[in-house]
Amino acid sequence: MRIREGFILRRVADVPVIVAVGKARETFKGMMNLNSTGECIWKCLEKGMSKDEILYTMLERYEVKEEKARADLDTFLGRLKEVGAIDELEK
Repeated sequence: MRIREGFILRRVADVPVIVAVGKARETFKGMMNLNSTGECIWKCLEKGMSKDEILYTMLERYEVKEEKARADLDTFLGRLKEVGAIDELEK
């Protein structure tokens, strides 16, 4: 899975947001506010990490059970897919 061209992470009033630039603005108008976990996941995606690598990073960084982290990761990645910010999810 990878971030599609034209989607970038920025800070607006010290809040991390995903915005579309260039041609990506034709399909995604607006921005997506992120919390610190969403920002962490996005930065992992920028590094080209796999879903399992991102999950491992979350488990190391946050005090969360694996089942909860996996469910939250799936939800967030699903939302990114819905808005067209990432390519197909891994199986």
